[in-house]
Amino acid sequence: MVRRWMDDRDRKKPMELISAEDYELLPAHPIDRFVAFEELCRTNLNAAITNETSQAFDRMLRLEYMMLVSTAAEECGAGDLQFPTNYEDPLDGLTNFMLAATAITTRQRLRRAGARDQHSVQLGVKTKARLGQQLDRLREAIKESNLSNAHKTRLLTKVDDLAAELSRERISFAKVFGILGFVGAAMVGGTGMLADAPEAIATITSLIGADKAAEEAEAERLGSPIRRPLPPPPRALPAPTQSPYGRDLDDEIPF
Repeated sequence: MVRRWMDDRDRKKPMELISAEDYELLPAHPIDRFVAFEELCRTNLNAAITNETSQAFDRMLRLEYMMLVSTAAEECGAGDLQFPTNYEDPLDGLTNFMLAATAITTRQRLRRAGARDQHSVQLGVKTKARLGQQLDRLREAIKESNLSNAHKTRLLTKVDDLAAELSRERISFAKVFGILGFVGAAMVGGTGMLADAPEAIATITSLIGADKAAEEAEAERLGSPIRRPLPPPPRALPAPTQSPYGRDLDDEIPF
């Protein structure tokens, strides 16, 4: 009789670390995809293995985790993360494998976070107050324009979306300038709003750009050590004066 690898107590546990539906929800970027994939597999692994599950069940899931994550790392180009085939029992390499996976995901998170920071900025309190004034100008310009009521409603909703984004701790350039571009393009259809809207949009862009420039300058100041100038090299001593005969003249002075 063939022995069952799974006890009755394991039957209520999930039999896979990632489902077909989970694959559909992974990020589009390969690196982000791997980070999310590894995190999901590890979370499900830790949730599935308990003091009540059998050793056979635990072994199967741990092997599955290493196989899935190593394959995902290769496919997504996230780093060299090999399934531990150099062990007689692959599970002997589980600890090193998980540490290596953690190192890769940490490195990629830090790199992606740096890239995101390049396209976002934290606004100052005074800047947010001045931006609020410009948003009010945009709203008034939209209301006083000769656009249809439906068009006005859509634009005012966009301005409200912009206000919500500007209230965040860090704002996204893509979201802010996308909304501003939408509102700016709508100006073509309404002559009444041509007076204040362009100036308000330009002021908003300028204020955000000034805060970003200040943020980058501060980051450079804090991140780069002060380099003190090196002292000038010592002056070379002049070569001793030689006589035409190849000896110092002082040698000929009788003292």
